[in-house]
Amino acid sequence: MAGMRNYTAMKTMLIIRKMREMDAKSKGLDNPNTPAGELMKELLFFILH
Repeated sequence: MAGMRNYTAMKTMLIIRKMREMDAKSKGLDNPNTPAGELMKELLFFILH
């Protein structure tokens, strides 16, 4: 219920899409050099803002 108050359905779908994108980047797709920690920071920033 707390999540429903903080995130719309559209934002939830965008977060899932971003998670999939970060997963692909962590495996080297279109991004061979970014450390996993930086990808995690980017994902968390996206989720929180």
